[in-house]
Order: sequence, then C-alpha cells, then structure tokens
Amino acid sequence: MTLRFFVFSFNRGEYLANCIDSLRRCAPGHPITVMDDHSDDPQTRQVLEVLGADCTLWSPPAGAAQSKHGGLYANMQAALEMSQPGELLCFLQDDTQLVRPLTVADHATLSGYFDRYPDAGFVQPAFIRGCNRAADDPNTRYDAESGMYFVDRKGRSVGTYYADILVTRADRLTGVNWQFAGKEPLNEKQARAHFRPMAYLRNPFAAWLPNVPAYRGKVKTLGLKLAEQRTGARFNPLAIMDATEQQALSERSDAVAPYAEDWLTPTQGPVAEPWIYYPLQGQRGLKLLNNLEVKARKWLG
Repeated sequence: MTLRFFVFSFNRGEYLANCIDSLRRCAPGHPITVMDDHSDDPQTRQVLEVLGADCTLWSPPAGAAQSKHGGLYANMQAALEMSQPGELLCFLQDDTQLVRPLTVADHATLSGYFDRYPDAGFVQPAFIRGCNRAADDPNTRYDAESGMYFVDRKGRSVGTYYADILVTRADRLTGVNWQFAGKEPLNEKQARAHFRPMAYLRNPFAAWLPNVPAYRGKVKTLGLKLAEQRTGARFNPLAIMDATEQQALSERSDAVAPYAEDWLTPTQGPVAEPWIYYPLQGQRGLKLLNNLEVKARKWLG
C-alpha cells in the first residue's frame, strides 16, 4: 500500500526542495504532488522546474480564493478531490519534512487504524511541538488499544481533532461531504462534529522545521520581517534519524510522548529550545504591528 503525499508550497524554494528530498529518501516510490500556490520568486520557480521530472505539479486557477494563508485550504480541497476513494493521504507543507524512513509497520498502523475505527478522520504524523509541552503533557494520554496518543488541548482552538499537517483516508472525508474551511479553527470545529479526536502516531515520521520564515496572505509585513530578524529565522533542516535513533524511538516507554526537541537534530547548528514555528510567536509588540499593517492593507484595498 502506498501513502500519497501532497506538499503545499509558496515561495520557499529551499524548503520545498528539502521536503521533497526527505520524501525521496524516506518514502521512495510513493507518489508526490506539489500543490504550489503560484510561487513567483526565481529560486522557487527553478526548484519547481527541477521537481517536475518526478513529481506531479499543480497550481490553482488564476484568481482563486485567498485567505491569510494564501490559497492553502482551497488547495487542500483540490488535493482531496483529485484523490481516489480508499487512498491514504499525507498533507505536508514546504516547511516540514520526513525525518525517518517509512516502514511496512507504518503502513499497517495507518491502514489498520482507519479500518478499525470508522469514525477516525485524521492522524497526526509529526512529532509534537515542545513549545506546547507544559500545556500538553498533563492532557496527553496513550491509548493501548489503538496504539496512538490523544491530546486534549482544552481551551485551544486547534489540535484536538484537526491540524493542517495530517494523514487521512480520502473516502473518510468525502463520506461526510468534507469541505476544507478557510481557517484551522473552523476545520477543528468541523472535525469535532464528524470524527473522533485526532490520533497522534506513537512513532512519528514527519516534523515541522524550527524557526522558519513565514508569509501571511503572501505578504511579509514590517512586523513579520522584524520578528524574523529578532528570532533568527533561517533555513535549518532536520537530520534523518539513524538506525540507533529509530530503535530508541520505537523501544521507549509509552509514557514518553514524542516531542521534537527530544529526538530530532537540526543540521545547521542548535536552535534555542523550545523551538518556535512562527516568527511572531511570543512577539506581542511586533504581532500588533503586523496586525495593524494587515488591516491597513485591507482598508487601502
């Protein structure tokens, strides 16, 4: 059985190249579709041209709907609609990658989980973010029957039933007439109405890269640029886990949830812990500046 990968991309060529390289190394033979949101910088265009040799490339129609995340959710819906019933799908973004090889056991775990639980909509394939450790630890439980973790993110708008990085089965979503909404919290609410809580893999195989630059609505505001400078946002891929590290991951106690910082190694030097994943994370003043510029842009048309 194959796992079909969709990688959602915009104007981060070196990140996209790293993500696809990790798929080629860790999941050879699995189909890859790059859902590019009309990247226009020369480096990314060059990367896309090279990737076209062995990846399917797709872009939305000109003038397609946009949100502060660009056309992400419309593109996710398009990916679902081009999938076949029963296909296992993995949705990644260009600032993520695989960090260990996929195994036969991984396929059995994923297919078996969806077969066993008809109300299962989503599985989280990525390591848990350590920046949420204090809140997540008391609310994370390992379920021996399913072999999965579940995280009850009480009072938070996402992460209990849904996350944008995901594994799903195509017919599980089409069976409830799923339509990706334009915000992650809205998809969380929708998933809560249709499915059991999102399962977190005991042995994750994907991860978000730490401390990456970001876009919101395909624009970098001054606040976002300053936040990237302050936090040292840069390209820092993660090493592929070696055999010893993979064995340690699989043999650990079920009581030890898989936080990224505990298992993964940035290749371009250490990153302050806990890792951050959005430059404005914890930057209240710059976040306010960013929001004001976004509102001004909307007002000015």
